[in-house]
Amino acid sequence: VLLEQYKAAVDARHDELASVLAIAIGRFRLDTVVPELSRAIKMKKHELLKVHVCQALGQIGGDAARDVLLRALGDRKKNVQGAAVLALSRFPDKKVVGKLLKDGLGSGDNQVKAYACVALGRIGRDLPDSETGLKRTIAKALEEAAVKPATNIYAAMYAALGLGIMGDMGDDSAESFFKTSLGKKERTKIRAENGSAMAMAAGLLEMSSVAPLLREISKGGVDYDFMGYACFALAAMG
Repeated sequence: VLLEQYKAAVDARHDELASVLAIAIGRFRLDTVVPELSRAIKMKKHELLKVHVCQALGQIGGDAARDVLLRALGDRKKNVQGAAVLALSRFPDKKVVGKLLKDGLGSGDNQVKAYACVALGRIGRDLPDSETGLKRTIAKALEEAAVKPATNIYAAMYAALGLGIMGDMGDDSAESFFKTSLGKKERTKIRAENGSAMAMAAGLLEMSSVAPLLREISKGGVDYDFMGYACFALAAMG
C-alpha cells in the first residue's frame, strides 16, 4: 500500500509526501522496492525527494541499494551528494570506501567532505577485524585530512571526528594521533585552524585522555583561537 501511495505522490509531483513515504518504506528494509525508489535518483530536479530516497536506501541495505547510492554521488546537487555519502556509511565494503575516499574526501564542497569523514569513520568502526588493511587506509586518509592546511575549520574537525568515531585498532591509533598532534612538540607546527579543529573534535568525542594537553593549550603559547577551542573542548567534556 505504501509503495502505491509513493508512486502516486511522485507522479503527482508531491515531493514532501513522497519523501515521508520513502522513509516509511525504507524502514521495512525490503530490497524489492529499490528499483521503484531509484527512479527518483534519475530525475533532474526534486532535490528534497532525492535526499530522502537516499536515506531510505541506506536503511534498506543490500547491493542494489548500494549501487544506486554510489550513482547518487554524481548528482549535481550537493545536498543529494551529502545524503548519499551518509547513507553509504551503512555499507562497510571496499567499493564504497574507494568511492568515498575519491569523491567524498576529494570533493570541492566542504559539507560533502565533512559527511565523507563521518561516513568513513563509521565504516572503519564497523569493518570486521579481518579488514585491518582497509581500516588503516581509512585511518591514514582521515589523519591526513585532519592535518592538511584547512580551507574550512569544520572540514578538518570532521576528519578528526571521523577518526575518533572509527576508534582504536589495537595500537591506539586514534588516541595516539590526537595526543601526538596536540602534544607540545607538534602543536606549534600545525596550523591554528587544524589544531582548533582537533581540539573541538576531542571535546565532542569526550576524549578525556587528551584533557591534560587541552589544559596546557588553554594556558597559552598558541594562537588565541586555538586556545579558545581548547577551552571549548574542556567545557564539552564537563
